[in-house]
Amino acid sequence: MIRLVIAVAVGIFVFLVIKSLLGVRYWNRCEREYASMISAGYTKEEALLDISKKRHPELSENTHREVIAKFHDLHLLVNFFTGALPDGKRSDEVTMEILRDTTIEHKGGYSYKVRTRRPK
Repeated sequence: MIRLVIAVAVGIFVFLVIKSLLGVRYWNRCEREYASMISAGYTKEEALLDISKKRHPELSENTHREVIAKFHDLHLLVNFFTGALPDGKRSDEVTMEILRDTTIEHKGGYSYKVRTRRPK
């Protein structure tokens, strides 16, 4: 019984570490891409739009523009995608509902608090 409890605890810990590392890796990749696009002459909006489309190519142009209008900073955009909008195929309707119900609070440094009410 104790082995089972320890195994579950270790499994959860490993899952959280892997998820965290993947999130940091995605964050760093987005920062590199964003800086590269800005130095290549993209506007801030064009760069964010490109990053948004790469993350969720299944969404319409209008949905991407709405996301960028609300989260007009790279850090806010990345936090929306990683903290509020789950991976996988998403429809425009579900994304817009999540977008309306999501707020992101900057806590200082690289710390953000994402609050959202997921649709049923």
